[in-house]
Amino acid sequence: MRKRLLTLLTLVLGVCSGVWAATAIVGPGNMTSQAKGTLESEKAGNVWYGNGTNLATGFIIQITGNKAKSLDKQSTVTINGSAYDSFKNSNGAQNTITLPSGSYASSVSFYVTANDENTDATLSECNGVSCSDAVTSHNDGAHPTVITKSLGGKNSFTFTFSTKQVFFVAVVTYDQPTITTQPVSATYMKDEAASALSVAATASTGDLSYQWYSCDDANKTNAAAISGETSASYTPATSVNGTYYYFCRVTDTKGSTDSDVATITVASATAPTISASASATTVFQNASVTLTAATTGIPVPTVQWYSCTDAEKAGAAAIVGATSETYAPSTATAGTYYFYAVATSSAGSATSDVITLTVNPLYTVTYSLGDVTGTIGTVPAAVDVESSLTIPTNKTLYKAGYTLTAWNNGTSDYAIGANMPVTANTTLTPVFTENSATAYLGHNTTTVTWQFQTGQGAPAWSMQGNGTETKYYYVVQTTVGGSSIDVLMTMDATNGKINNGNWSDWTQMNPNTKLTVPVLAGAVLKLYAYGEGSSKTKFEGNIGTYASNIYTYTATADGDLEVVIGDETYFKYLSVTYPSETTVLTANTADQIVVLTKANINSVDYLTAMTDTWNNGKTYAGYSGDFFNMSSSDRKLTFKVTGAGTFEIFVQNANSGRTYTVKVGSADAVTVTHGGTGVESSGLFAVDASATTTITLAGGGSSVYPVYIKFNPTVPATITSAGWATLYTDKALDFSGVSGLTAYTATCSGSTVTLTPVNDVPANTGVVLKGSANTYYIPTTESSSTDKGHLLGSASAATAYNAYDGYTLYVLTQASDGVNVEFNPVESGEIAAGKAFLKVSSGDSSLAPTLNVVFAGGTTGIDSAVKSDELRDKSYYNLAGQRVAQPTKGLYIVGGKKVVVK
Repeated sequence: MRKRLLTLLTLVLGVCSGVWAATAIVGPGNMTSQAKGTLESEKAGNVWYGNGTNLATGFIIQITGNKAKSLDKQSTVTINGSAYDSFKNSNGAQNTITLPSGSYASSVSFYVTANDENTDATLSECNGVSCSDAVTSHNDGAHPTVITKSLGGKNSFTFTFSTKQVFFVAVVTYDQPTITTQPVSATYMKDEAASALSVAATASTGDLSYQWYSCDDANKTNAAAISGETSASYTPATSVNGTYYYFCRVTDTKGSTDSDVATITVASATAPTISASASATTVFQNASVTLTAATTGIPVPTVQWYSCTDAEKAGAAAIVGATSETYAPSTATAGTYYFYAVATSSAGSATSDVITLTVNPLYTVTYSLGDVTGTIGTVPAAVDVESSLTIPTNKTLYKAGYTLTAWNNGTSDYAIGANMPVTANTTLTPVFTENSATAYLGHNTTTVTWQFQTGQGAPAWSMQGNGTETKYYYVVQTTVGGSSIDVLMTMDATNGKINNGNWSDWTQMNPNTKLTVPVLAGAVLKLYAYGEGSSKTKFEGNIGTYASNIYTYTATADGDLEVVIGDETYFKYLSVTYPSETTVLTANTADQIVVLTKANINSVDYLTAMTDTWNNGKTYAGYSGDFFNMSSSDRKLTFKVTGAGTFEIFVQNANSGRTYTVKVGSADAVTVTHGGTGVESSGLFAVDASATTTITLAGGGSSVYPVYIKFNPTVPATITSAGWATLYTDKALDFSGVSGLTAYTATCSGSTVTLTPVNDVPANTGVVLKGSANTYYIPTTESSSTDKGHLLGSASAATAYNAYDGYTLYVLTQASDGVNVEFNPVESGEIAAGKAFLKVSSGDSSLAPTLNVVFAGGTTGIDSAVKSDELRDKSYYNLAGQRVAQPTKGLYIVGGKKVVVK
């Protein structure tokens, strides 16, 4: 049984009785609703009848039922590309659609758009048969869902929706013949033998019968059966000039179908005329062009197209096979081409004007890696362009740690999205830009989405490995820290399938397809699926939560996370929302996002905490960002500081006595209490120079506002077990907050070096350091003084012992007592960079081979260094004040001074 579904309401009563089209779409958009008298009783409800356009007068569809009067227009429904008005059926109302006499319905389809309760709509009864077919309602009307029921050749049917206030359109499919070949119109000269008009058809049931009709026009006005013409073909007469109209009615046991109307023109011979036109006369290679010849004449002339070498028809040659009214010339090769057409009949011939067709060249743009290394994925396919190319967004090529920012044509770089002029075949190579220190996922809260829908810009895929490795590298861009970066998804269809070639809004993925994306701990993944599968998609081996077509999963660790597809079949996208790994800190002196490092922050940069997702946008004393109500457990701020240094957290407007904690790396948290007025400092916190340190602040009370952070770079200094060292740097240093370490500047007079303790050391000043064995980190300051005293140091490289003519270089040396120190000359080799030394004139006769060290004030230190034989006839005492009869090597008091006996 052949059934035909038309997209327009064409249930048309023809001028000849019993003529019915194949399908009716029932809805007030195609009918006029008004009273048409009493049909059986007033309880019959509204009566729908034709308005003279789509339905013939007298055609009646009767909707009956106890609540039928509630039926009215609700929304527009799109069916097979055409729009129709839906109407509403009240809860539980039994409705009847009665077809015209002699018509039989094979099926009915209900296109359901919505209902008042926004729940599934259920068809509870159709044509007396109980059913429970449910469809999901859509409020937009553009995506109706459908229930189809077989009617088995009924003249009327009933239906009931149990759901309250259902909006729907009913589409009725009839049983009747289907015409597969239509009669063809023609023009003949008077008395010329005509070709037969013919039809071919298939029956819905039973045998076919035929009847040919003549009528006054193409609308079948005054149609009349032609006596005796009851076969599938009919040959019209040509004895009298005029225009004639014919059609055939094909009938089976369930109904009739009319063919198209064929127009037959009979006239006296006239000479042909011809005019030629082109859909375009200037095109680029491979463009479609259609040449059209419009002819007149009786009999209808034949057409032959010609090519020639110029507009004067030189070198004309008939084009083989080009004998129809239209001709599509090849545009594969650039150049200028000339065409014309000739119309010929028994009454003569006519020639058209020449059409000049210009085909401009296309240029091929090829993508190549060139000498770029370290990539995975593929370059884009070559494209032919007319005169320019818009540089495409990268979707297929990836280089770890870099972002594809441009393509180079051998002369210039063209950024993504830029328009590049093309005047010749061109090869482009990728330009990768190394990601900045701040351009990494997690620096800010960032969502990256890999669309699977071609309608949303996804590439087209058709991958199914069947056990053979089949992978695709899918790159998307996101913005992090003000920088655009490439983010990679690996799509693995080795044991699965990925295909979106048949849909613009879905991608099919079979079970065991794998998607791998980079994540951070706490990242939230969302996968949009057609529905919840029984064998569910897994994220790093775990099942996510499902709601409203979306699987959600939170990553538990940094790294690549593998998503293994279940049996949900169709998907739209996968997104990853990366958490904020570090607070964004903006230096006031440069409007740029930075991670605190020794290299890019100096001692007076005040930094503003910008990422605090719970209270963005507040400003205090010119600094945005805050930790309002820090008593909550989630009031935390984490940022990273690299390189040695110290930092302070300045807090403003906190309630008196409120506290917060500062935790540096693995060290114990430090509690800081705020006085409650103005801006207060947390005090200095040291940064571990050997690794990146994470500082987390957490609140201990409400209304505490960390406002800004001051970071001070440091200079490292190592004290060995000897307890002494020297240091030279081009940075000004502040020793006041460095516990356990004392710095001394030095001056030299004669054979004595005097060490004076100092906290503020100018830049380019050497110092002597004393402290316990340890590595200390001395904060730099902004001092601009360059007063060096008598000590000097090598600036950036080792200094040779004889680097200065006329000078002797002395370095700090541990004394023989193993406790104190002295300065001894350097007689060979080099002094290491960053160490301080004495530069003393070699002509100074007061200098001794060893320079004694004393401390300013004379309270400590060594006054002189002498040899033991110089102590004859002297009284000497040990440091406990006891007189020693036989001095040996060591430290003694002689004449009220400390001396070293060698």
